[in-house]
Amino acid sequence: MPKMIRSPLASSTDLELRRLLEAQYRSQNLESFRTNQTIPLQPDRLWVVYRGAVALETLLPDGSEAILGFASTGTFFGQVLSAVNPYRASALAPTDLLPLSIDQVQRSPILARNLLFHALRRLDQASDLKSLLTLKRADERLWQLLQLLDREFGQPLGSARRLNLRLTHRQLASAAQTTRVTVTRLLQLFQAQGRIEIDADRHLWFPAGGKNSPDARGL
Repeated sequence: MPKMIRSPLASSTDLELRRLLEAQYRSQNLESFRTNQTIPLQPDRLWVVYRGAVALETLLPDGSEAILGFASTGTFFGQVLSAVNPYRASALAPTDLLPLSIDQVQRSPILARNLLFHALRRLDQASDLKSLLTLKRADERLWQLLQLLDREFGQPLGSARRLNLRLTHRQLASAAQTTRVTVTRLLQLFQAQGRIEIDADRHLWFPAGGKNSPDARGL
């Protein structure tokens, strides 16, 4: 599966954006959302994730939810950036968002440049999600999804990496196009294989030296 493209300017771009937001939009109130709370979307407004994590979703004809992507710190999202309808957003963790009007973005070269960068990054992420769904085995789809989440939300701690995001088994099943029961079984298998660990706070860890590919034939 192709790796999500990371611009060599990614870290500096995110830092530039944070400095701008703190310097110029300090007086503009952040809006806070609880875990699983729906985030309102308006055609003339964008959101920037100041801290936290957001799931971007749509509803399928059968009424089930499908995850289109994830927004992490520094990411822009909004109805204006998607042609999908219906288009929904919900907080995956306690999340603070900064609302920006389209006019504010158009008047700021730094905001406009960051918006373009994050739009391209989202396309990479969407491509990764689409690619993992072409995999026939559920264990491969789930493992590639965990790798994508690690790239987006993983934090190095010592020689391991912790996923700073706690998704439910139902959410993982929706993104990996499998069942909640299968996700539960596969996570237990990945733990037994030493490829992941789950701590008391239900954070998922990728230990140093863990295997990089699944071995769960027939799933």
